[in-house]
Amino acid sequence: MLMEDRFPVERAKRCLGRLCNDIGARPVGSRANLDATMFLSQFFSRNGFDTEERWFECFDWTSEGADFHIDDEQYTVQSGPYSLAASLKAPLVSASSIGELRRLREPGAIVLLHGDICREPLLPRNFPFFRVDEHIQLIEALEDGGFGAVLAATAPSVKAPQGFPLIVDGDFHIPNGFLPETDGERVLERADGRLACLDIRARRAPSRGCNVVARKGPPSGPRVVIMAHVDSAHGSPGAADNASGVCTMMLLAESLDPMIEGLRIELVAMNGEDHYASPGEVLYLADNRDLLGDVALGINIDGIGVGEGVDEFSLYSCPDLFADAARSSLEAEGLVEGRSWMEGDHTLFVQSSVPALALTSSDRAAVAEASHSIRDVASVVDTGRLVAGARGLRALLDLIPRLVRESSL
Repeated sequence: MLMEDRFPVERAKRCLGRLCNDIGARPVGSRANLDATMFLSQFFSRNGFDTEERWFECFDWTSEGADFHIDDEQYTVQSGPYSLAASLKAPLVSASSIGELRRLREPGAIVLLHGDICREPLLPRNFPFFRVDEHIQLIEALEDGGFGAVLAATAPSVKAPQGFPLIVDGDFHIPNGFLPETDGERVLERADGRLACLDIRARRAPSRGCNVVARKGPPSGPRVVIMAHVDSAHGSPGAADNASGVCTMMLLAESLDPMIEGLRIELVAMNGEDHYASPGEVLYLADNRDLLGDVALGINIDGIGVGEGVDEFSLYSCPDLFADAARSSLEAEGLVEGRSWMEGDHTLFVQSSVPALALTSSDRAAVAEASHSIRDVASVVDTGRLVAGARGLRALLDLIPRLVRESSL
């Protein structure tokens, strides 16, 4: 079979359309997320992989919007992702620093956060891989204050014209929402303890999610793990983040027939990269405790085929033989070597000192602008570049058994 016949662009378009258009936004715990993982499980099985679904407990969060008014004046407010429901009439107070927040003595009040403490989203309190102490202190000050609800006035952008959610955390148990900074300035003028009304129509329901792990090859020998996260943020079709990576992995899966002799391949549709608690990553590490030592190379595909320019690869702790092979295989398909980045699932390998390779777009700004928004639709992805990425990875995989033998001499 000709190499180009193994990687049809039309197949990439259909896969992208299935995930982004037919299934759509697929946050962990949702029905759409389950549909996406079952679609991939069936796809891998049809292509001759031994496929396993690794389940974890979570919840499905849905929202029907929010309302906020003071006297007869209505303000545009959105519920924070994962927020609990609320229906309350309470005094409105404000704070622009952790110190101000700690000095407030208004249990049950609605607190409006504004200014510097609203410049960036807070890292979830129980995020498993690292912490930001200032964020933890702010979360603790909010909880210690006994507030009835939290509103944050945040800066709008092209991607988020109504501002961005300050709190994206299912372990935060105070109802919360956000509004544009300009509206926040008007609300701030009235945050003097007068009564305000807030209604957040949201719901958390017990659910499950799963990683899909597909294996092919001999029971022993060098293992190569290729992963791409399948989940998306709430409300986002998730094309750049990360249906493009999943589709590239699917193209690669179809090319692995016949299998590469002597090589164990593990494909992982990771579930939870855009979730506050990274449940899929935590489960994968637990499943592979003391087993990552047999991974010859870990590969992550995230945000490929987006924006101007080309796609790029970055290398982490790769022996020279592997690094040289990666460069020759991927550069032959138009990819370029780029700068390191740690905001993806390849960090699971990097933190365990496993040689790793990550693929993404060189236009990081375009990926960031699309990600986590309703603008992240299939049309932002160049499917021809997905084909090029899959071809380059297949050429690299063909070399791995020889590289492992030579590196052990």
